[in-house]
Amino acid sequence: MLRDLSISSYSFDKGQDVGPVETLGMLWHPKVDCLTYEVKIKDKNSSSRREVISEIARLYDPLGLIGPIITKDKIFTQGLWKIKLDWSEQLSPDAMKEWKKLYLKSSEVNNF
Repeated sequence: MLRDLSISSYSFDKGQDVGPVETLGMLWHPKVDCLTYEVKIKDKNSSSRREVISEIARLYDPLGLIGPIITKDKIFTQGLWKIKLDWSEQLSPDAMKEWKKLYLKSSEVNNF
């Protein structure tokens, strides 16, 4: 089927003004052929284990490019499991401070 198609019938014009295309949780910019991430920071503070895990799960990374950032978040989550924090229970002030720091660090992925 593909053999019947002429190579010259398809063209990709790099000069064409094509906006970013969302793919695999990332943005692909065809004009410059690069991948970027876009992490949207919510104004609402995550204050329970459920909300923290939900925010971490939003960072989809099938290629493992932002693994170091996600790993730090997951290590934080392990700490919440160790202290046996309930799903809806509020984080302690120290844990909340650490989570805010990690959460804001996640936004640096936009500059990656």
